[in-house]
Amino acid sequence: MPLPPECYPFLGMCISSKIDLGLFVTLALFLAGLLINSYIERKKKRQARKSFIKALAEEIKLNVRSLERAANGIPSSFEINQFMALNKRNRPFLTFSYFSVIYNSRTEVLQDLPDVMIKNIVEFYGKLADLAIDVSAVDKESFTRISQQGREEVMFDIVSDIRVVLQLGLAISDSIELQLLPDRIF
Repeated sequence: MPLPPECYPFLGMCISSKIDLGLFVTLALFLAGLLINSYIERKKKRQARKSFIKALAEEIKLNVRSLERAANGIPSSFEINQFMALNKRNRPFLTFSYFSVIYNSRTEVLQDLPDVMIKNIVEFYGKLADLAIDVSAVDKESFTRISQQGREEVMFDIVSDIRVVLQLGLAISDSIELQLLPDRIF
């Protein structure tokens, strides 16, 4: 079959008119636009996820500072035990609260982090919640009804938990900082 008089060969095809050429160019521009928009959207999502990880890192640092204040403000176990032994109603004044607004808001972004870090972050927030419950239990009337030895054990557990959670928080903060280095891919 002979080629039409106005045949413009392109990639083994015969583009025979300006309309065919226009359709081809339109289709090529449309596909290029899809690719560019897809790339831009992925970049925006990556940036949003990285921003969330940065915010989570700041929240963890805030909790670490709170734990440091708690650890530095607690008297020695000997002093606490002496104080509680004087009177059953004596109990140390402990305040502890933690922040988890960012952690609770978008946990699906944690998947961008290594599995070990995810485990440590979940463990950190779980231990913070347990610690807050233990500290609030000291203020309850039931604390005065347990034995002196039981009260001493509760206080020992709280003090040691504060130190353990503090160390875990410091390690997580350092790990997240490494993940946020510019050469890391999210």
